[in-house]
Amino acid sequence: RYIILGGEALVTSRLVRWWEHFGTNTPQIINGYGPTEATVFATFKFLDRAESSCSIGTVLCDQYIVLLDENRNLVPLGCAGEIYVGGAGLAQGYLNRPELTLERFIDSPFGPGKLYKSGDLGRWLANGELEYLGRNDCQVKIRGFRVELGEIESILEDIQGVSQACIIARTQQLDAYLIGTGDIDKIRTALQNQVPGYMVPSTFTFMQVFPRTINGKLDQKAFPEPTCSSVSSYIAPESYLEIVLCRVVREVLGIDQVGLDDNFFALGGDSILMLRVATLMSSVLNIRVPPALLYKEKTMRSLALALDGARTNDILVHFSGLKSNDPPMPTLFLIHPGSGGAEAYIPLLPRLETRFNCIGVNNYNMLFPDGKCGGTLEKIAETYTQEITSHFGNCMPQRLW
Repeated sequence: RYIILGGEALVTSRLVRWWEHFGTNTPQIINGYGPTEATVFATFKFLDRAESSCSIGTVLCDQYIVLLDENRNLVPLGCAGEIYVGGAGLAQGYLNRPELTLERFIDSPFGPGKLYKSGDLGRWLANGELEYLGRNDCQVKIRGFRVELGEIESILEDIQGVSQACIIARTQQLDAYLIGTGDIDKIRTALQNQVPGYMVPSTFTFMQVFPRTINGKLDQKAFPEPTCSSVSSYIAPESYLEIVLCRVVREVLGIDQVGLDDNFFALGGDSILMLRVATLMSSVLNIRVPPALLYKEKTMRSLALALDGARTNDILVHFSGLKSNDPPMPTLFLIHPGSGGAEAYIPLLPRLETRFNCIGVNNYNMLFPDGKCGGTLEKIAETYTQEITSHFGNCMPQRLW
């Protein structure tokens, strides 16, 4: 006798009670995968009690599967790709729906016949079996990086203490919902050792059961607000240096809030983003911020302490140092907002720098809190005018923002 499972991704932990009840005298359990367009099943996997993670097995003898990237090139072993199914079980198309047929049933670039574009993601394992990673429409972009939610879920479910995982993308962060009994800090650390920083969820929430629709599918709209953050409680920056560091990291990572005790890498930073952050900090603060310093001093508080003695109090910030001014472009002075510094213009630089040599004007009263500037608008304007003319002469008119 056989029990064939299909239609929904299998979580092996759900079979524990089955194994405990029936022991070794159970009917043979088969995990099957395949879309209706490929006559229900294209792969199969015989399960046993020792299975800790579950693949969808090997391909049936009269079918074949290829994993392709978005340009329909074959992906390497272990890399995620979209599942395309071909072979004897493939349907000819959809009845009276020629446009959808043309979209889903493509000419195979590897030989005669058609391939069905399933919309599912998978990757080949070293043992020749196929691992299911979820739907392609569960692929999102986080801070400019393409993220496979199913891949994160699969890795989490292999971590001790996690029996089931669901990742939900909200704006520019990922939230993890878990079923199990593990320790969140240990789970997060284990995940960080296996994936880039931008794939580590911002929050981890344990639940007893996941909400489902009447059809048994996960109801993502019914998941509660996350309860456990993967980063420390927010502590606002106070000094000018702390404000600049938090502002730069916030803008580069594309997140809403960065506090003093937040860890750059826990927030989603990586070695590439670290270079961008170090370059911007160096420009805004007029000092050299080595990228390696962000590895050593991972929180904004410790980074501010490390840089405190090296910073100069220059009012003008030469953003043009980030980009060559060749050919020469007109200069645009970016006056700080009332409660911040010139770093507020960082998000606008990619567009402004195509037309202008950008010079930021920092907040005098934040740089020199001793009141020398008087605090009046007239005195501040006079100070800034003197600073600009001493560096750039009396060429008028000047472009101010």
